[in-house]
Order: sequence, then C-alpha cells, then structure tokens
Amino acid sequence: MHVVHHGETLHAIARRYDVDVKDLARWNRIRDPDYIVAGQLLYIGAIGDSSRSERTPAPQHSFSPSLQSGASQKISDWIWPIPGRVIARFGAGEEFALQGVEIEGPSGAPVRAAATGQVVYSGTGLLYYNHVIIIRHNSDYLTIYGYNRNIAVNEGDTIYQGQIIAELDGSEKLYFEMRKGKTTVNPETYLPRR
Repeated sequence: MHVVHHGETLHAIARRYDVDVKDLARWNRIRDPDYIVAGQLLYIGAIGDSSRSERTPAPQHSFSPSLQSGASQKISDWIWPIPGRVIARFGAGEEFALQGVEIEGPSGAPVRAAATGQVVYSGTGLLYYNHVIIIRHNSDYLTIYGYNRNIAVNEGDTIYQGQIIAELDGSEKLYFEMRKGKTTVNPETYLPRR
C-alpha cells in the first residue's frame, strides 16, 4: 500500500517500489497514469500476480508470513471496533457512495482492532478522515479506521484483536472500512449482529 503525497507521480512511485508503471496502473485500475491525487491509496502488487514475486519487495510494509499467507478470517472472528450504533451505512450518500460505515461514539472512546493483523499505515495522508490507521489481517483482508487521535500503534506493529489502537477524535464517529482484495465490502455483513 502507498498513500499518494502532493506532487508525486505514478512514474516516481513505480520507480520507488521497483515495479513497472503499467503494472502499477493496472493493479489500481488507473486509466490515465498522469492523473493521481494526493491521499489516493495505491496497491503495490496484485494478489496472485507472479511477476511481483520476481522483484525485490519494498522495505516499507513488509508483512509477516503468518499474516500474509494465513487463512481468511471467518465472519464470526471479526469484532466491532467501537460499540456505538451505525449512523451511516455502506453505500449511503448522494454524490459519493460511502465505502465503509460510520459508527457513533463519544470523543475519546477507545478504538479497537477488529481482528489480529499488522499496521501498514498510520497517518494523515488520506483525505477527509483525520488520522487514519490501516491494518492488514492476511492476504485477503484489510481494515481502515478513520477519525482518530492519540494513536497507540505504529506502522509495522503486529496488533491483536480487541487491542486499543487509538481514540475517537472530536467528530464523535468512527469511519470503518473493510476491503477484501481490492474491493470494499460491507462491514456489517462480516461483523457480529447486535
């Protein structure tokens, strides 16, 4: 994963990770390699892409073998990151469809990891969601947590299900997104019913 920073080009990012710019565009479904925006999240490599294994992996975000090759999380294994009610559902929105859910919670409430995994991003480089934490759980799934403060984890940390990773900021809601491969999925179909 790579978060695009202001002024970066797809060609420069491809060089940084020693990948072909055409592959990078294909993995991220980018039609025009000259058009990327700050805050955009790029996949570096594609699951099942044999050409990737022949290249030297980037030093950042190297996942442990147990997380990368582990079996997919069972639906019953996921937990809610905070206990509040869902105030905005997956796919909601008039102009842009919400790619995750928004869960209500008081400012300062602890945010917990939905499953065991490794922190692959922690920062403010993604648009709209204040401080964002991204956790990869295995070769299939990752989760994204937005609107955080008082971050308790760092990139590269292995964290465990239920571990506190941050606190909710003053927005009094958590943005929570789940991805299976490159596809966003509705978290409510994976999380336990309340």
